[in-house]
Amino acid sequence: MSDTTPVTGLSYMVENQANKEEYFNNTIKRLDALLQITVRNVYNEPPEVVNDGERFLVGDNPFGVFTGHTNDIAQYIDNDWIFYVPKSGWLLYNETEDEHYKYIAGYNIWKKFIPKSLTDLKDTPTSLVNKSGMYLKVKNDASGFDLTNEIILTSANGSKFKLVVSDGGIMGVVNA
Repeated sequence: MSDTTPVTGLSYMVENQANKEEYFNNTIKRLDALLQITVRNVYNEPPEVVNDGERFLVGDNPFGVFTGHTNDIAQYIDNDWIFYVPKSGWLLYNETEDEHYKYIAGYNIWKKFIPKSLTDLKDTPTSLVNKSGMYLKVKNDASGFDLTNEIILTSANGSKFKLVVSDGGIMGVVNA
């Protein structure tokens, strides 16, 4: 049996292990960092002001303490930096950009995560651009139990249309 879990690398405690508290505390720190990944932003070096527990996405040209950690999650905790190597399919939220990203291991990149349907968008105001240059912006206005979405479509030539959609279906299409 391995000393760590296969997915997140959490340490197992073994029988008669010394310093069990240290292993347990390190495992809790790792869980805290990876359970819901939210980063302040992308950085190539540590920012000047850092709060304990804060996480950052290491950029494409890291230097200093970030050297060798391209696209890793960096967490500052207990006056030290801990780096987490992402696995394919991990999702993170970038607070500064207000965007979600998905890690693609085969390319070693974080790609903006775009939901597959409007149902996935109902809780998050967002915007999308498809291959034809059509721009989609969703604005949510939740009132009681009725959720209304304004979907603004802008074509490559600048024409705008607004679809008003509620949980009952499309309510109307107008020029925006």
